[in-house]
Amino acid sequence: MSYERPLLAPLRAALSRPTPVVHVLIGPRQVGKTTITRQIQESIGISSIYATADSLVPLDSAWIETQWRRAVAEEAASGGPEIRVLILGSSALLMQQGLTESLAGRFFLHRCTHWGYPA
Repeated sequence: MSYERPLLAPLRAALSRPTPVVHVLIGPRQVGKTTITRQIQESIGISSIYATADSLVPLDSAWIETQWRRAVAEEAASGGPEIRVLILGSSALLMQQGLTESLAGRFFLHRCTHWGYPA
């Protein structure tokens, strides 16, 4: 049995169609951000790549460029739709500060919260 968080359906729908914005999924550690991402990858029906920036060594712009080139190459090889970007992060305040400075108006923020119990 596989559990799907309520956030999965709207996020999958948003990433299933061409979108001009970067989607950002934020929330505390261990709430299911990566699990949701993997479930989307398995069910969306388009090729995808996954890259993690969790590194002991700080990553620079060259790492970002490498990931972008991987995505462009994958998209060209598959003849697939335009590239969609989903960024995950647990440091909401730091991410929001960086996003508002560099991607103002070009991203959509999704919040992944702790598990709830329906009443």
